[in-house]
Order: sequence, then C-alpha cells, then structure tokens
Amino acid sequence: MKNYLLISLDTLRADVAYSGRFRTVERIRARGTTFRSAVASAPLTPPSHASVLSGVHPWRHGLRHLFREQINDDTVLIAEHFQRSGYSTGAVVSCPGLNAWYGFDRGFDTFDDEIPLLPDGSDPLQTVDVKLRGTALKRANVVADRAIDWLQAREEQAFFLFIHFFDSHWPYEAPETHGEIKNDYEGEIAFMDHHLGRVIDHLETSGRLDDTTIILFSDHGEDLDGCYANDKAGPRGHTEEEGHGALLYDQTQSVALVVSEPGTVPQGVTVTPQVRLIDIAPTLADLAGLSMDRHCDGQTLRPIWEGQDTRHRPAYFETFYRNEITDDDGAPAGYKPLAGVRLDDRWKVIWEPAGLDAAYEVYDLHSDPLEWSPILARADIVPVPDASAQPLDDDRLEAVAAQVAATAPAAAKQLRALIKALSERPSCGIAVDGSLAKGRFDALSDIDLTLTFPYRGPSADDLQWVRDCVARSGDVLSAFPALHLGMPHLLIFFLRVDAQVVKVDIRCDGPSEDRRPGAVTTLRPGDGCTDGRPSATPASFDPTLSWNRLIGWAWYCVLKLRRDELFAAEEGLAGIRNDILIPAMRQLAGAPQTGTYRIEADLSVEDRAQLHKTFAMELTAPALSASLAAAIAAGKACLSRLVPPGQADGFAQSLEFIRQHGQLSHDDDT
Repeated sequence: MKNYLLISLDTLRADVAYSGRFRTVERIRARGTTFRSAVASAPLTPPSHASVLSGVHPWRHGLRHLFREQINDDTVLIAEHFQRSGYSTGAVVSCPGLNAWYGFDRGFDTFDDEIPLLPDGSDPLQTVDVKLRGTALKRANVVADRAIDWLQAREEQAFFLFIHFFDSHWPYEAPETHGEIKNDYEGEIAFMDHHLGRVIDHLETSGRLDDTTIILFSDHGEDLDGCYANDKAGPRGHTEEEGHGALLYDQTQSVALVVSEPGTVPQGVTVTPQVRLIDIAPTLADLAGLSMDRHCDGQTLRPIWEGQDTRHRPAYFETFYRNEITDDDGAPAGYKPLAGVRLDDRWKVIWEPAGLDAAYEVYDLHSDPLEWSPILARADIVPVPDASAQPLDDDRLEAVAAQVAATAPAAAKQLRALIKALSERPSCGIAVDGSLAKGRFDALSDIDLTLTFPYRGPSADDLQWVRDCVARSGDVLSAFPALHLGMPHLLIFFLRVDAQVVKVDIRCDGPSEDRRPGAVTTLRPGDGCTDGRPSATPASFDPTLSWNRLIGWAWYCVLKLRRDELFAAEEGLAGIRNDILIPAMRQLAGAPQTGTYRIEADLSVEDRAQLHKTFAMELTAPALSASLAAAIAAGKACLSRLVPPGQADGFAQSLEFIRQHGQLSHDDDT
C-alpha cells in the first residue's frame, strides 16, 4: 500500500506560492504536477478545509462561519475512507479554525489540534476577537516535529497524514529568516516552507518518499492591502477586508495545488485548466483505489494530468463571514454574504445571494486580470467612477479652457491640445473631473479628466493610446499608472509646457450605468493615505512604485507649501520619510522592512544624517521648503541605485522640474 500526505499551507496566495522563491514548494512541484488555476471554495479556513476534506460545496457540508456550525453529520471526510481501508490516519493542525469541535477529527486515529493559550493566559477558543484568536497557533517547527514523531512511530504502517501550517496567516512575525523574501508575509511563508522541508527530508531518509503520494494546497490567499497589484483592502476601497474572509477576488480565491505520485502523475509539469479544491478528495480516493460511497461535488484530477480533459471546471465559492464583521462598537456592520462563480479563465461573477435586486459584478479576466473594473456592476460591491465628472461638449470645453487660462495659461494650452488629441476617437467619452468640474481650478490645480470606453472598459491598447495622445500634446517628463494607489486605470502625467510643470490625471473607465459614485479621482499623497494622512510603512518595498510615490508626494508638498497649508506639507514630508526614504535605505542596507523601528540600529550614520535634514526645525514655509528639497535629494540618491539607469533618469528629471517649480533649494541638492 502506498502512503498519502496531504499538506495545507494556510493563507498562501497562488502567485506567491509559484514565485520560485520557496525551496520545498519547488521541490514538490518538481516531483509532480502543478495546477496553476486552482480555486478555493471560501476565503476562510474552516469552510475551505471542510470542502477539501469532503469534496463538497459549503452549502452541503454546512460549515459557513467561524464557530457557529459543525460539519453536517451526513458529510463523510476522506480520512474516514482511509481509516476504513486499514490505513493509519493522523492529523497535525495548527490553528483554532481546524479544531475538532467542527468535526475535522472524523476518520483520524490521532488528531493533534493543540494550540497555545493567548499571552494573557486565556483560551483562544473562547475569544470573540477573530484577529486575536488567530494569533494562537502551533508554529511550523512544532508542526514538523510532531509530524515526524508520528511518522517515526508508524514506520511499518501505510499511512494517511494531514499536516496543516498556519504561519503565513496574520500576524506576519516569522521567528527566523530563510531565503529571499519581499515582505514580512513572505518571511512567514519561507519559515513554513523551511520546516515543511524537514518533513520531506524525513520521508526521503527513511526511504518512504518514493512510496508517498503528496498533495499540497493552500486553503485561501491573502489581501495584503497594497503589497501586490490586485490587493483591494483598506484605502483601496474595501474597509471590511482584513487579509481574507470578506471578499471573493482572486487574491484570496486563487490558491496553490500540486499533486505528486511517482510513476503516476507527470513530474515538473504545470497545467492550466481551472480546477477546484473540492477536486482533492476524489483525487485522493482515485489514487488510493478507495470507494467514496457518498456523492462528491468534485471530480478526480486524473483526466487533466493524463491530457484527456483540457476543459475548465466551473468553480463556486462563497463567504458568509461577512455576517460576523462588526463596527467599532461591536455591533453587526451589516455586510451581506457574497457568492461567486469563476466559469473559466475569463469569466467571473460575484453576487449577493439575496434576491433579484442584490448587488453583482461581472469580470472579463482577459482584459482585466486584476479585477478592478467589472464590465457589468450593480449596487455597491466595489468603488466605481465618480458621478461628479461632467461630459465635455464644445461649449463646456470653451468655458473650462477660459477658466483655466485665467490662472494657468500653460495648463489651458495643455488642456486644449490634449482634448484635441483625445477627440479623435468618437467612441471614447470625455468628461472633466475634480476642480475642473467644480469650478475651483487655480494655478496649482491638476487637469483631471475621465475617459469612458464602451462596453468592457479600457484595454491595454486603449491605455497606450491615451499615453500616445498625451505625448503628442506636450513634453512628458514622467508618466505612470497609479498602481501605488491601487488604481491601474488612473494614468498620471507630469508635463513641461512653456517652462511650467503641468500635472494631468486621466482616469479610464468603462460604462457608468448602475455604478455607485465615490471612487478617488485625483492623486492622493501616497499609498495607504486617508485624507492626506500618511500610513504606516508598507511591508513590501518596490523601487518603481516608490519613485511614483516620491513624485506624487513631492508635488503634493509643493502645492501645500504654495497654498500655505503648512501642517499638510509637514504630514507629506513624514509620508516621504516613512513610506519611501526609510524603506529604500533599509533595502540598500540589507535590513528587514520593519516600519520606522530600529532606525538607529539598521541605518548608517550617513543615512541618518540625510533623514535628519528632512525634519523641519520649525513650522514655516522656508524650513519646510528646505526639508522637502533634502527629502527629494535623498530619495533621488537612494532610488537611483535601485532601478535601471534609464528609468532613474526619467524619474529624476520629473523631480528636478518639481523642485524648480516649487522654488526649492538645499545645500546638498543635486
């Protein structure tokens, strides 16, 4: 009899899992077949694992919330089939969400669900606070130790072992550092991967690896609030999301899945047909020759790795955790459950299962793989174009141009040239936005435009056409999409017109019918800001996005200084320090990204001296101006070493014009 090892890496995004940076994951992939498009049944640990172990959808196994329901009595888990067939069955799980109370212990001879008490000595299973409860876990080293002990005690027995690692769940505080990582979340994954490797090493040294079928999966992904391009939590539009559980986008629903069985499953192969986590249980049963005497919603994956089936399997998913979200006072926040279907690699629908008038979104993943712009939408699931944008006919253009010319002739010239270029495409609607629409444009304002593209919204070719139109209408100093704001269809341009700097924001959207107003439409001071207030340093560091932030924040600070809004300018400077300079300096020093802590220990004396110059000793325009010039100089010096020279030259030119436009000077500025 063969052996069977089922591995759950909790909260692991598929794109991160397949990044190639995690040795043990790559080792298992090299021995088996990777299912590149695997979809979870729920973005929450208990219901997702119940679907994995049973092969049925959540509405059939009945587990849809945290500690509200148990798995239905008539739901049979795959461990029960192995147990009845004479296998030694065991599980080592590491968090409250897989506690035996739910029924996860069915079919296991031994079920190790012990977890530590909380720091105050209380029982995490009696804790209402979900995030606090999530801090109670068996670390990966303990899971590996206990799994190896279990295996050593059964060296002569055929086994089915389920091991579950929880380290990549919030909070991201790995005890050790292993390998190349981009942020603290990936640090936890690397720690988990390292100790999983110890289990695989044990199987190899004991001579059982080649006789062991391995299925590795993740139960759901994670929204890191800005670390990755498709994150949507927090200031990006969804305040109800804190990592996972509340939304059904691919950052939580796209998961890892690898199947390895020497001699049966192709090795080192990646397949692209869409599959589901509910396919795991019937695949295990197929490989082990077990008879699943109850109906499964999933199907064995064998036809896919044998090349007999290349079709995408429609994937259903849901979240009822939204019922459990509370406001600051502990009262229900009123969020409705969501359900969704990913039909294939292109079409995806998310809806509220609450009647014909409920909200819904339809996505074309070919044209919008990051799920920012539904081609059809109703109600308020996501932020959508601002209804304040005003269509720009000839009369409106003349009125707006005259208003702009009264205070900023260069901007008026730019506006006319740009509208002329954009008007060449009659199918594209043009509207003015921001201060242009509100009649409050002055010499310091941006040119804000909204372009509406028919049916499915803007494609990559459309966005390139917009960039070409802007390039034809002025000397572009810098151009980039607002990825640092979570808005890939907001294009930001800095142009030189008659020796002046003109900033243009062009938001590209699809049809606006049945869409809610309220999206951010103008450049905000930086990533993770609300009402201009800097956030904590992001856990990841991307030099290109940091250039974008630096240009945006430098412009923001210049405008605040020229408007005598000194407190806002000082906050902008704090944002430059915390979100750009300190992370860049840490990157160059090889230090971990740990917010604004341990600056004295992690940075050199020279770096700290540069930071010191960015603090204004008094709240006056001259002092803030000098500090801003120092911040720009320090940012240029750091970031120029972290991006290719050509890219650095373009960004630096933009900063130089902003510095000149703001009449900034500093002894060390270059």
